[in-house]
Amino acid sequence: IEGYKVEGHPKIQVIRPSEKNSNRAMPENIPGIVAFASDQPIRATDYGRDCPVLDLNNTQQVAEFIWQHVSGNDQISAVR
Repeated sequence: IEGYKVEGHPKIQVIRPSEKNSNRAMPENIPGIVAFASDQPIRATDYGRDCPVLDLNNTQQVAEFIWQHVSGNDQISAVR
């Protein structure tokens, strides 16, 4: 939900290291990040999180993650 980043709902945070002004430092006050989606390989720990990193350009992988998350299945098979 765009514009509600400080609310507690689950979020996939988009990180674009390929863009010069990408949001490198993640504020600690953003709750609910369940995964990152990135256009390049990243480590979630570099952004202060321990969560899956999805390939932003792989829509099937992102869709599968969302489906698994909302269905309560924590087995994520397709993450970098």
